[in-house]
Amino acid sequence: MEQGHAGLRVRVDPVFRSPAAMPTIVQKRRLHACRILPLRLPADTTVIGMPARFATPFAKQQLRRGQNVVLLGSDVNLDVSEASERALKEIAALENRWVFTPHGFAHAFRRGKLGIVGTAGTAIQHAGCLLHRRGIGMSRIYSVGSRDLSNNIQGLETFRALRCLNEDSTTEAILLLLKRLPVRQEERLIKLLRIIEKPVVAYVPGRGNAALGRLNWAATLEDAVDLTETLFGRCDMAAPVPSKTREHLLRKSNPFSDGEPSVRGLFSGGSCCDEAVAVLRGMGLFVQSNTDPSKKPMRDLCEIFGHACIDLGAGLRPGGKPHYPMIDLRLKTELLVETSAKLRSVIILFDVFLGYGSHPRPAEELAVAIRKAQRIAGRLRHSVLFVATIIGIESDPQGLKGQTALLKKAGVILTETITEAARTAGHLAKRGS
Repeated sequence: MEQGHAGLRVRVDPVFRSPAAMPTIVQKRRLHACRILPLRLPADTTVIGMPARFATPFAKQQLRRGQNVVLLGSDVNLDVSEASERALKEIAALENRWVFTPHGFAHAFRRGKLGIVGTAGTAIQHAGCLLHRRGIGMSRIYSVGSRDLSNNIQGLETFRALRCLNEDSTTEAILLLLKRLPVRQEERLIKLLRIIEKPVVAYVPGRGNAALGRLNWAATLEDAVDLTETLFGRCDMAAPVPSKTREHLLRKSNPFSDGEPSVRGLFSGGSCCDEAVAVLRGMGLFVQSNTDPSKKPMRDLCEIFGHACIDLGAGLRPGGKPHYPMIDLRLKTELLVETSAKLRSVIILFDVFLGYGSHPRPAEELAVAIRKAQRIAGRLRHSVLFVATIIGIESDPQGLKGQTALLKKAGVILTETITEAARTAGHLAKRGS
């Protein structure tokens, strides 16, 4: 897999070999999960996971040495300001280097002719895994960070990456995966996309499907993957196949006979959270989320009795500790149990990330929490269902088949996409009302 550059050997600066030098990554006992990440990195790339006062000057130094930089964590965890991020990306452009997030390095995707650019990191992982499993390979992946298309940073790397892919002879089509963006930046982006000479599929949560010449906007992440398949002659969008999982569930007796259940989404990925919110709201459900512009606190959302979707990475754990929900599952497992005990009828919707830089055995830890939640719900006579999507491929070190089997054995309803998981939860919620 190539992220803008070729490279086989891994270079990790000595500063990262000491747990004491990585204070914001995870506790020492969980460093085995972090050590997986560099295995997918080319030799000209340095990983940085420090507080901003160390990360920013060190990143500048590495860029000027000719290294690409991978910044771990969110802006909350790293506390890198937008101004600092813009300064880093300006240096990267001058040095012909890049400032990445780790999502493009998480899986060993097959090589192919599709280029991916995105500010939606976990959407890149999810779409990449789906396309890999459907036989489509990647030429280059540019995961440029969620704030790249802000009015301050103004798409410095998004625009560079699109131009690079447009000129790249190994790339035949482009998949653009975005978080919601300001109107001014959307207008600038559309102007650029109009002159891109290759077919582009673009996704922003909640935006409708539309075709404008070589540009196709997708309403959902699932649509974006299907539209991309059509570019390679792999999928017929005119004949969608209904979900066997959802149809089977709706034929069964209603498990929520005591009223409408709440939908509670617990997501490691902010983009997966955004997708679920857009799908559920499109079905007419009132859903609150900490990814909304209001940035409602996570704990407030945990206390409500209605529908809520929570990005578990958009904040700090109690005590001010940074939280990396793909590696550290404690917050997710705590909320699985807490929610089952608190809500009389609930559908718990969640994602499970495999790959490099994720928990080495997520299904085992989640299955323990799910069984505990089921026992508590049974004692309290509560009704609880678990609906999930696994983001991963066969070659991931955790083992896709084994992780799938463990969650199924625990009683989790598994779907191929977050889009379908949210639809399934939404249909069950509306059916119980």
